Amino acid sequence: LNPFLFKLGVPSVGMPEMLHSDVSENTVTQHEQGIGEDDASLVKELLQSGVPLSRVVQLFEDKVCERDMTAIARDLVTQGCTADANLGLVVLERSKSALTHPEFLSKHVANLAADAPDELLDPLFFTLMKEPVVLSSGYVVDRSTALDEKGQLKFSSCPFTRVALLKHVYPLVDRRRTLQEFKEKRLEAMAITAKTLLDEGNFEEFEHVIVVAERFLDDLGEETYMHKAQQFAELRLSAASMPGQVASPSDLAKSYVRLQRTLRSEQIPEFTQKVLSLEAMARQALDENRLDDAAEWCDACATVQKLCNVGLSAERLRLDLAKKKGDDLKLPRSRVYRALMGDTVATQRFLEEEQIGTGDVLDPTDMIPIPLLRRRIDSHFANDEWHLAMQSHPLILGVEKVIVQVDHLRDQGHGNQKGNLGLALYDTEGVLVTRCNLFGTIRSPGYAFDDSPCRVLLQDEDVVANAQPGFSYHLEYTVGGGGGHSLHITNWLCKIYPLGWTEDLASYRFVDPEDDEGLYVGSADTNGRAHGLGHVLYDDGEIFAGLFTHGSMTEGVIYSSGQKEPQYTMQDGSWDMASDVDGNVIVARYPVEADWLNDSSDSDASIISDHSDASGMYSD
Repeated sequence: LNPFLFKLGVPSVGMPEMLHSDVSENTVTQHEQGIGEDDASLVKELLQSGVPLSRVVQLFEDKVCERDMTAIARDLVTQGCTADANLGLVVLERSKSALTHPEFLSKHVANLAADAPDELLDPLFFTLMKEPVVLSSGYVVDRSTALDEKGQLKFSSCPFTRVALLKHVYPLVDRRRTLQEFKEKRLEAMAITAKTLLDEGNFEEFEHVIVVAERFLDDLGEETYMHKAQQFAELRLSAASMPGQVASPSDLAKSYVRLQRTLRSEQIPEFTQKVLSLEAMARQALDENRLDDAAEWCDACATVQKLCNVGLSAERLRLDLAKKKGDDLKLPRSRVYRALMGDTVATQRFLEEEQIGTGDVLDPTDMIPIPLLRRRIDSHFANDEWHLAMQSHPLILGVEKVIVQVDHLRDQGHGNQKGNLGLALYDTEGVLVTRCNLFGTIRSPGYAFDDSPCRVLLQDEDVVANAQPGFSYHLEYTVGGGGGHSLHITNWLCKIYPLGWTEDLASYRFVDPEDDEGLYVGSADTNGRAHGLGHVLYDDGEIFAGLFTHGSMTEGVIYSSGQKEPQYTMQDGSWDMASDVDGNVIVARYPVEADWLNDSSDSDASIISDHSDASGMYSD
C-alpha cells in the first residue's frame, strides 16, 4: 500500500493505532461540500484491497469526512464490489441509515453466507477445513480427508497430481490459526448483525442472518462454539417473544436444545419453565382444532423432551392429537404407556382413564425374547470391581425367565481364581436392585461348569422375580486384582423372556436368502421355524422386521445399523430399495419401535465410572 500512502503525503510507518468514530449521519464538517473524485477513487481502492475502514478514516481525516467514506463503503457492499462481510458489519455499526437500505442489507447477508476463501476450503470436498495438513505432493487438505481413523493415508497417490505419496502429512499451524480467526470473525459478524437487525425491528433480514448462522454452526460443530450457539439461540427466542412475531415450532425447539447445552445447574429450573411454553402452544392448537399446527408443536415438544431431558408430555399430546384426527389409537397409547413405565400407579391410572388393558398397549414384539450378545471380551482389569459388558434398554414387561450361555470362557489359566460373570438388575434410577453370580468363580473348587457354561434363571431367582417395567439388565464381569489376571469371553449370549412368553415363540440362528446370518427372535410354527411376526438381528448390526412363513422371509424391512433407517423392503419374497419412506406401506407396517434393537459400542468401562458406552443389544 506504499504507493497509496505516498500519494496521500503521509508516512507508511509510525501511524497511530486505528481509531473508532461514532460520527452520526448528520455530522457537518469542513468537507460537507463533498468528496473529490480522486479521493473517492482511492478510498474505494483501499477498501477493496482489504484495508479496514477505520484505517482509511485515519488516512483521510484531513481530506474526506467519515460520513462520505462510510457511504462509499456501503455502496461497495451494495454493488457487490466486495465480499468482505466485516466491511458490511462496520458500515452497520457506523451508519444507522444503512439499515434502511434493503439492497445493502441483502448483499451484506449474502456476504455472511458466502464460502470461505479458497485457501481455507478442502480442495476435494470444498468444505471448510478444521485441521489443514500438507501432503508430500505439496497440496493442502483437511486431516480427515487425508487420514483414516487409524492415522493411515486413505489414498496412495495424490488425487491432484497422481504422484505417489509419502505416508506422512504435516500440520500447517499458520493456516489453522487463519482458519480459527476466520471462523471467529464470521460468527462475530453474524451475531452483531443479527442483534442490530433485531434491535431495529427488521425481522425479515434478522431471520435470514439467524438461518445462515445456524447453518454455519452446524457445519463447524457447535460444541466448539458453545457460547456463540447460546447467543444465537437467545436472539431467536428474544425475537419470538416480541409482539406479532411467531417462530416455527422446530426453530424454537432447536434454540432450546442449543441453549440447554450451555446451562449451569442453577439455571435449569428457569429453563424448564420457559420450555413449558411449547406444551402450552400445542394445547392451544389442539383446543382450537388447528391440527396441522398442533402436530408441529407436538414434534417440537418431543424433540426438546428427548434431547434436553425435560418432562414434557409429548406422548400425551400426540395421543390427544390422534383422538382429534380420528386415527388408530393403539400406537400413541402404547407410547404413553411406555413413557410412564416404572411408575406403577401412573400406568394403572392411565389404563383406567383410557378404559383399556395392557393387551391394548403392548405390541406382539414385546413378547419376543430380548437378546443381549457380547461377541468378545479380552480384559486385564487389575481390580475386583464389577465391569459392564452389555446393558439392556428398559424392560417393557416383567420377566418369565433368563437364559445365559457362553461359547467359550476362561481366565488366565494359572494362579488365583478371581474371574466371575454376573447378571445385575438396576431400577429406573440406575440403582442396583440385585446381582446374580451366574457360574461362580472360574476354576474355583466349587466351579461346576466347563468352558462353555449355560444357565437358566427362573422366577425363584431374585434377579428374575424383582424385574419390573422400566428396570434394565446389565451383563457384568470381574477379572481380579493383584496382577496377572485376565478374562477371555467369546459369544456371551443372554436371552430375557418377558412375562407371558410361550413356547410358540422362538430364538435361533437364521440364514436369509442371501446367506447372511443373524439371530431370529419371534413367532414360530410347530416345528420351531420362524412363522408370523419376528425380527432377524444380523451379525453386522442390521435388523429385519417383518413377516415369516415356515422359516422363510415373506415381507418386511431391513433397517440400517445404529440409525435404524429403512434400507430395503421385501414383498412377496423379493427385495427392493426403501424409497419414499414416509409413504411406504411396508415400512409403515413393520416399524422398529422396540428400543432394545439398538446397537452398542465396545466398552471395558467400570460399572462405577461409566455406564454409557455399553448400552444395547449387540457389540463386537
